[in-house]
Amino acid sequence: MREVSTILGARVKIQIVVPEEQKSKGGIITSSDVKDLEDIDVGIVLQLGKEAYGNFDTNWCDVGDKVQFQRYAGKPIEELGSDGKMKYIRFLKDIDVIAKFETVESDAETHDDKVLKTVKSINNKLTEVENE
Repeated sequence: MREVSTILGARVKIQIVVPEEQKSKGGIITSSDVKDLEDIDVGIVLQLGKEAYGNFDTNWCDVGDKVQFQRYAGKPIEELGSDGKMKYIRFLKDIDVIAKFETVESDAETHDDKVLKTVKSINNKLTEVENE
């Protein structure tokens, strides 16, 4: 597989954020119920085409932003990253990006981190009950 080097037109290259599956000591799998890449609608902007947001006063997103996009926009493809790991990519029209997640400097912990902490806490309690 080759890495795409040029984005044409009013397109945005997104790396899909795939939730990681985790398993507790008790065998409980804690992950998103997303099994199909078509169902994932959140990603990180990797690249903007030269004409992206050309019809607007400002860009809705920039490289490195975490964004939400139309659920079935673009087709998920696999791309081999420079680190040798497989990445899941989508090429979207610029108007398919519907939200940008703002990072608050004072709140370094993201919502996903908070949810993951809660799930881990519940798993620890379940493990304790199983071991009793």
